[in-house]
Amino acid sequence: MKKIPLTERFQQLAGIRPLYEQPEPAKIMAAAFPSHEDYKTIYFGDDQEFRDMGFEYVEAFTVAPYVFIEWNDTGIQSYRYDSEEEFVSDFNDMGYGECYEEPGCRIEEIIEVISKSQPQSDSMYGLALLVNGNVMAQGGDDSFTSMGDLHRAKQDDTSIAGMEDEIEEGTCGYTIDTNSKKLPTPGGTNKDNKTAFEQNNG
Repeated sequence: MKKIPLTERFQQLAGIRPLYEQPEPAKIMAAAFPSHEDYKTIYFGDDQEFRDMGFEYVEAFTVAPYVFIEWNDTGIQSYRYDSEEEFVSDFNDMGYGECYEEPGCRIEEIIEVISKSQPQSDSMYGLALLVNGNVMAQGGDDSFTSMGDLHRAKQDDTSIAGMEDEIEEGTCGYTIDTNSKKLPTPGGTNKDNKTAFEQNNG
């Protein structure tokens, strides 16, 4: 018979688990959008980082096998599920999209409904589904889904904005629409008013 150290035996009797058996702390994520006016895109990332950036609407949630998100310009709601079956059953009861007209949608059909969703003021919800913390499907304007995407977009805007004077003078060989902040293909004119083709061909 295996002998159990007295301390460990007392812990067992008291229902105390050793430190090496303690479960990992739950991972927390957040869904957010900037403001009541800017709500078409939902972002996923760190709760505190969103708040530091001044996001007005932030919903923190515990990462789970399935997390369902719905949002519009008035707020964000999150729902967690331990299994696909539990989520599918609940989603069908909510009655979104085709799943309202034909109850009994499977997960593939639900993903399609979620991807097509668009938040419209307080009358319609945008929808998103995360599986183990990863975005599986998302509605609204899903150009950006993470803080990393958002930071990269802001950096791109900053780097282009810093070139506007030079670009408008035509010194870098590009033309630009400074309203859209998007660089078209090379081929603008230089200070001598020559195109790239003319420069290369004398």
